[in-house]
Amino acid sequence: QDIRSFQFFIDCPNSKYPCIPKFYEFERYVRYCNGEGINHPIFEVLANADAFDLVNKKDIKHLSDLGIPSMKEVQGCLIESCTALETVVDSVILPNVKHLYMKNLPKLQNNWNDRVDLASLTKLKTLVLRSCQMLTIIFPLVVIQHLREIECLKIEECPEIVEVIEQSAIAGNQELLPKLRKVVLCGLPKLGSICADNSLKWPALEKLKIHSCPALLKLPFSKDNAENLKLIQVEQQWWEN
Repeated sequence: QDIRSFQFFIDCPNSKYPCIPKFYEFERYVRYCNGEGINHPIFEVLANADAFDLVNKKDIKHLSDLGIPSMKEVQGCLIESCTALETVVDSVILPNVKHLYMKNLPKLQNNWNDRVDLASLTKLKTLVLRSCQMLTIIFPLVVIQHLREIECLKIEECPEIVEVIEQSAIAGNQELLPKLRKVVLCGLPKLGSICADNSLKWPALEKLKIHSCPALLKLPFSKDNAENLKLIQVEQQWWEN
């Protein structure tokens, strides 16, 4: 507990360096790969880690299945190639996470479920999803009202996503993501809506990138509700259509 900085690579024979983006921002890093179950000495390490990678863990359906009581210091978390994982944030296991990266999770159905402590989402700034083949909606009603700090949203190669913001979450809310600055949407063939309400305010949005989203025919942004939007990157043919 007196060690100010550390990097632990547990059952990761091919890992020499941290893989979480901007790893240099974290002083106490743990990367846990492969294997079945988890041994109790890791509990104490994770209780003091501020960044955590979970990679190729194939025997858990929920992050809480690890049996770790809490990772209360973790601010950055990367979860990758955990092929049985269905739900990530399902308890108070990550109460202070700011940056959450989820990649190659073929059975992921929900980023969070009804058991999540909604207070644990209030610090989230970055959400990145890539190759989550079963995910259909990013922000359900129960969650989005608490994501007041999120600044960056990046979704790539998720073929079943149809909505970013669930339509039922919009009613009566004129400002759901007040600090969102950057949105990247790529490789989402079924995405039909970012947000169904064109009156919703996007006061901080500055950058938007859309690529290979053929079902997305309309954007909810205008000079009236997204006055700081400076850059839109899209395919020329999509824009003209």
